[in-house]
Amino acid sequence: YHGGLAGLSAPELHTVYSSGVLAKLVSRNVDEVKSLVPLDALRLPNIVSNPAVMAESLLGTDLRPWMDPIALRPKDCTYGGRAYVTGALIDVSPCLVCQCSVDG
Repeated sequence: YHGGLAGLSAPELHTVYSSGVLAKLVSRNVDEVKSLVPLDALRLPNIVSNPAVMAESLLGTDLRPWMDPIALRPKDCTYGGRAYVTGALIDVSPCLVCQCSVDG
């Protein structure tokens, strides 16, 4: 599905169509890694236009188009109702000091 607010973006569609994502999913779920899988899993195999390849030969999928840039930003930590920047040392108790990490 593509288009509109709910659809896949252009980079996401390019990844899906160009890299055989569905074929990779099929190849990871076949019992025999030596099985042949058509590159376009929704079409019948064809020697010229849709060759079948060994399931084990399919490379990983580039998931960068799906990464959320906001989620990748460093997060501030909150402790005791106060916000701290990444890397800050926080005195939790007289015997315990925590450091704010990129995970918040």
